[in-house]
Amino acid sequence: RGRGLNTKKVSKKPRALHYLPDIYLNRSEALIGKGELVEALRFYGCIYRVEQRWEEARKCLEKSLDLNRQYGQTVSLGEALYSMGELEWDRGQSEAALDPLREAERIFGDAGAVPDLERVREKLAIILAA
Repeated sequence: RGRGLNTKKVSKKPRALHYLPDIYLNRSEALIGKGELVEALRFYGCIYRVEQRWEEARKCLEKSLDLNRQYGQTVSLGEALYSMGELEWDRGQSEAALDPLREAERIFGDAGAVPDLERVREKLAIILAA
C-alpha cells in the first residue's frame, strides 16, 4: 500500500457524500474531547443517517434532542431538529420530517440564525413540493 492512499472501497456515491461519515466522525470525536456530548450525539446520528442505519441514527438524534431540551440550548436544538427532519426525509417519511423542520425553522427564526433558517426553508420547500 502507498502512504496516504485511501483504502476504502470505491462506491458510486458522490465524492462529498462518500467522505461525509468520516467528516462527521472526526467532528464528533473532537466534540467529545471538549465535553460537548450533545453535539457529538447529533453528528453520530448524521453518520448513521448517511450510512442508512436508521435506528441508530434515530436513537442518537433523540438523545441529542432530549439533552438539548434539558439544557435549553436553542440553536443546538434547532440543528438537532434539522438533522431529525433530514433523517425522516431520507427514510421516505416526508410527513414525519415536517414537524421537526418546522420547529427548527421557528428556533432559527427566533435566534436570528439566517443561514440556518434559509437551509431549513429550502428543505421544507423540497418536501412540500414532492
